[in-house]
Amino acid sequence: MFYPFGSKLPYHNLATLRGVQDAITSIAFSAYGKHLAAAGPGGVNVWNLESLQKILFTLKQAVWLHFAHLSHHVLLLGTANGHLQLWDYIKERLALESIRKPLVHSIPDAAPPQVLSVNVFPHHVPLGGHAKIVVSFADHFIWMGTLKGDGELKAKFSVTLEEGFMPKTVCFEPSNGNIIVFSMKGRNVTLVDSQTGNTVWRKTDAPDYMGSVSLDGPCTKFIASTPQGFEVYDLQKMTPLKRPKQQPVLLSIPKQACFDKENTKIIGGTDCRCAKVIDVKSGKVKHKLVYHQGGLVQSIAICATSERLLVAIAGANRNQPSDVILWSKNRRLCGTEPASSQDLDIFHLDILKKYFRVGAYIILGMMVFVGYSIFILYSSEIIWYYVCHERFDLCHVDSSAQPSTLDLLMQPIATALPMALDNPSVPKASVQLVIYI
Repeated sequence: MFYPFGSKLPYHNLATLRGVQDAITSIAFSAYGKHLAAAGPGGVNVWNLESLQKILFTLKQAVWLHFAHLSHHVLLLGTANGHLQLWDYIKERLALESIRKPLVHSIPDAAPPQVLSVNVFPHHVPLGGHAKIVVSFADHFIWMGTLKGDGELKAKFSVTLEEGFMPKTVCFEPSNGNIIVFSMKGRNVTLVDSQTGNTVWRKTDAPDYMGSVSLDGPCTKFIASTPQGFEVYDLQKMTPLKRPKQQPVLLSIPKQACFDKENTKIIGGTDCRCAKVIDVKSGKVKHKLVYHQGGLVQSIAICATSERLLVAIAGANRNQPSDVILWSKNRRLCGTEPASSQDLDIFHLDILKKYFRVGAYIILGMMVFVGYSIFILYSSEIIWYYVCHERFDLCHVDSSAQPSTLDLLMQPIATALPMALDNPSVPKASVQLVIYI
């Protein structure tokens, strides 16, 4: 991709985390970007991002889908057998240990339902506070509870949705802590009261299929992964906004996408060996974050610190080793413009391109005009030289000489010049016009 005026890709490759032996279906940062976890069919891997070393598990267990994190460095892992595991990071031993009771959801005489989504609020829990946790399962069941830093999970309520409502994504509304539930099919979005579990409202104008959903910071719009690609919707009006410009989807597999902390860019996975950074307002692709092993990039996670924005992308090719590529971007100071052109947004780049084109056209026009003028001047000098100094010497005309054919052709010009010079009533412009002919 071309970046004008010498600008460079604002994201730089910070590290490549290896060791995962199968597809990665979910990745998540801990608070402040201290740790990064990646989960999939091959199990879970966690890295310390300061040392870039793997963190050991006291118990080796496989997990399948979603996981989330708390600022007290408690890792939540949702599994395919209906468990929500809690892993505490023990700094002294540099290990994750399962010291809290997991949440177990089971159905009598049936296979355990898969965990579909996990979300926590807030991510940074103040001293003495607690975190809200919501979990959705494949049997249309939603569980909501709380967790303190030194306590166990406490159930608040549970709700079973109707048969056609598959709660693929659940997330908290940051303003009041209520729960927004997105159905995988059926165009349904529901707001659930976090105190009672009652339905506050339901909208049925969402995309028909939503494989994954992410909200922006103010909770005014969301981006959904659909079979046609990513679509951005207004949450309240449930109307489509500017659709990101993207290539046709090759694999109808849900890909994660998320808003950056300024809510001006979308970072989403693709099936063409990269993640794309898309401008929300224009829908244009601004940058590509390349995944060197190629293929499907399904999982995306971001974490903003005071100094930088961390972006993790992961491969999702089944039965193949997958890497996690860690990207970093310096964050612009609040209320100030970036010092270098590499952080110019798409609006400023478009203005600069237009000025560049206009300037190029002006310079080209001036060059054509100057060249044409030089040609005319040079041609007129040749005519003047032949008229006055060669054999058409008007200053010393021999009246007795017999005019040649060329002399007769030049006669109108030759006679017009002295007449114009001798007649003061003839304007000077006429003389110039005759000369330039």
